[in-house]
Formats: sequence, C-alpha cells, structure tokens
Amino acid sequence: MLARWIEELSQFDMVISHRPGKFHQNADSLSRIPNRESICDNYNSGCKVENLPCGGCKYCRQLDQQWSKFDTEVNDVIPLAIRRIHNPSWCFTYNFDEVRKKQLEDSVVGTLLFWIENDIEPEQNDLMLRNPALKRFWINRSQLNIQNNVLFYKWEEPDFSRNLLIVPEVLKEEVLKHCHDLPSAGHLGIRKTYKKVKQSFMWYKRYIDTKLHVKTCSQCNKNKKT
Repeated sequence: MLARWIEELSQFDMVISHRPGKFHQNADSLSRIPNRESICDNYNSGCKVENLPCGGCKYCRQLDQQWSKFDTEVNDVIPLAIRRIHNPSWCFTYNFDEVRKKQLEDSVVGTLLFWIENDIEPEQNDLMLRNPALKRFWINRSQLNIQNNVLFYKWEEPDFSRNLLIVPEVLKEEVLKHCHDLPSAGHLGIRKTYKKVKQSFMWYKRYIDTKLHVKTCSQCNKNKKT
C-alpha cells in the first residue's frame, strides 16, 4: 500500500508547510463553535425530543436541529445508520402514556407509582410481606422520581447522574432484545450487554436477567465458541 501511494504521489511537486489550526476553518470549524449549554445525556437521535426524559431541553432541541438536515437529505439510510446505532433508549417503541400504562399494570412498579403519587407511607409490617423487588426499591425511594407521569430511578456517579427507566415485567424481554439481539447491539457478551442495559434501564435482578438472556441466546450458542 505504501509503495502504491509513493508511486501515485511522485507525480506531483509538493511543498509541505505548517498551517496553524486557527486557519483550518474549512476542516474543523464545527468543532470550534462554543456550546455554552449544559450537557444533557437524554438525547437520542430518532426519538422525538418531547418524548425524552428531560422533556426536550434546550440542549437536546439544539442537537435535534443539527441532525434535522441529515434526517431530511439522507432519509434512506436513517433506519440503519442512525436509528439503530445510538444506545438503546427507553423510548425505542413507546411514548410516555404507553410506558405509564404498562408501569401501572405491573404489580411492583404500579404500587410504587401509587404510593409516591399519593404520598403514602406503607406500614412496616405490610412492607415486609411485599415482593422483594418492591422492598428493594422502597428502601431506595429517595432515588425514585416521576417525570412526565413515568417512574424513573436516579442513578448517581461521582461526576454525573442520569434517570433510568424502571422497567415493568412485561417489557424486560423486549429491552434485553434491543440491547443484545439487534444487529446494532452485535450479540455482545454478558459484560458488554449489561453495560448497555444499565445505561438506560433499571429493574430488580437486572444483571441476573441479562446474564440468562445472553447465555440462552440461540444465535450466540450456534455461532460463538463455547
């Protein structure tokens, strides 16, 4: 390859000179545009900004405007190149109302929503008889918050925090398929699949369910090494 390039370039008389970065306006002017908006981790291309957990903040709307030209001009490749490359988001299929309905129908998440919205403090004896998942979430109720009538879990790390959708039982399998089975997910192993899951989703025994899904994936068992 190097020999071919040498032969190709030998046809030209060239002078190599230094060009200061401030003159590279044709190459990297976009990277030099200052963005003074606080960064929001909720944006996902392909989702409506008003359906994002932040409700469509100024930062996400600005990103959406920047992608709109690509969305219009390269519409044919968007289903492959854009809508399925970004990290899986809770809004992969449903809007807020649909997610809330499924949460309310769930025995654990629905009870949490009812208690929080009605400011109910369950009796200790009653709580001890409840589902382990319900008890686990209620112990950490300071991390629970409701946005757009949907229940989220606030995941905090030293330098940032983000809201994770508390997934009802009926949606767990669908979430795992989006994080593992799709071509963009790549049928990754347990560790990398779990990393994808915990970027946007929360439920009781999340790691155990992810591990079981990956280990029982028919495509992985058929094509990968033992």
